Amino acid sequence: MRDPADRRCQVLALTDAGRELLADCTVLAHRLDEELTASLTDPDRETLRRTLGLLGAEAGLPTSD
Repeated sequence: MRDPADRRCQVLALTDAGRELLADCTVLAHRLDEELTASLTDPDRETLRRTLGLLGAEAGLPTSD
């Protein structure tokens, strides 16, 4: 659908199935993060999370959960 404020823009929305898939993928991603970082100490895990967040932000990626 067109954005009523700016006809050049398109408004996109997730379907119910899309929202469910996104939620499922988020759970799986968090599980995988836990598996991959299981051998790290809490401070090392936090350093990794912060560093990856900075790199992602610099690359223009969304960095919030």
